[in-house]
Amino acid sequence: MGVSASPYLNRDGLFVGFLISMTELAGAILALEANQCPIAVPPVFRALVEEYIHLENLKNFPDYQNQLYFDYHLSWTRMIRPESAGMRMLGEIAASDGFQEKRAAHNQQLQELKKEGYSDLPLERRFARVDQAHLYDGLYRPISQDAHPGIQHILSSTVDRDEDTFVLYGREESSRHLIMGAASLLVAGHEIVQQYLATKEASRQVA
Repeated sequence: MGVSASPYLNRDGLFVGFLISMTELAGAILALEANQCPIAVPPVFRALVEEYIHLENLKNFPDYQNQLYFDYHLSWTRMIRPESAGMRMLGEIAASDGFQEKRAAHNQQLQELKKEGYSDLPLERRFARVDQAHLYDGLYRPISQDAHPGIQHILSSTVDRDEDTFVLYGREESSRHLIMGAASLLVAGHEIVQQYLATKEASRQVA
């Protein structure tokens, strides 16, 4: 039996879940590189960094799991708002069996967490409060800019002519750096989980 997919995993489950997610994302980066798809590496790497920051926050703030549940319920309340249901596909989702009931249930949980003092926590703040502001400013922010379509990822590449077509070069070296970064973060994440589980086991033995 695998780890439960319940949205109400305890703290142990969240630690392990984020580490598993980081491992899968690192594998995806390697697969993209192997298949010569470097343009898709930055968004995946960015997700891996976010999972690592969640681990850091879980380690340093015992109540962070409630913040994660706040994020989860908030995302549901923002999903397919009435003004967006005019689109046919979104309207069909909004009208599907149980959708509105689920969103109402999530909103109820959200309001309860708000009463306990939880609110939207900006991602930049999540980096800063675990002493990772340098990671946000030096790596996550520029990677985020490069991950979105626009001029940033074009300017960071070289436009050249290949027979009768124009192509972009220059992403391969960048993606190799991200592979090394992903490996470092994965090791750091593994150490966080190991330390947490070891500390918990030591406390259990003392008790």
